[in-house]
Amino acid sequence: MLFLLFSPYFSLSVLLSFFSLFFFLSLPFPLFPLSLPFPLFPLSLPPPLVIEKTSLLDILRNILDSQELSDNVDVVLPQSDVIARCDSQRMRIVFLNLLLNSIDAVGKSGEIQIRFHDYKELIKVEFEDSGSVLEEKDIEHLFEPLFTTKQKGTGLGLSSVQNIIKEHGGTISVTLHPTIFTIILPKTLD
Repeated sequence: MLFLLFSPYFSLSVLLSFFSLFFFLSLPFPLFPLSLPFPLFPLSLPPPLVIEKTSLLDILRNILDSQELSDNVDVVLPQSDVIARCDSQRMRIVFLNLLLNSIDAVGKSGEIQIRFHDYKELIKVEFEDSGSVLEEKDIEHLFEPLFTTKQKGTGLGLSSVQNIIKEHGGTISVTLHPTIFTIILPKTLD
């Protein structure tokens, strides 16, 4: 849920979509077919990616500087940096969501390891935590909108993460025992 605060485009598009829907449904029936909110539709689309060379380690450090962690939660950052061609604001949303999910999973004590692997054609980013919140039955629904395993979750975080990664031509997957979220990004975007 916190990622919405960091994305004015997403918050605005959700807000406009709700207003469009309520406006559309509140019109009298004879006007209904003629009242599609077409002028509002383009505003609900995400803006195009702003691709630039970005330090993934800098994004992580900036996120960690803004988070209050329990003294018993250790976050192990990658030893070396990776420079990726990506939209730094959207990648911040991805990393923030995955980090917050890991923090929730470990609770008051545990370890979160973040690893970068720089290959010839792609970049692999892994978020591993020592928490045990996820179950096998949840994996197939994990990236679906509105699916959550948390009591206070909205079910929008991982869905947004997957959409952003897809916009970058990449993939995201998860494995259990331990929980590892793996992002694969191509080094060049078409």
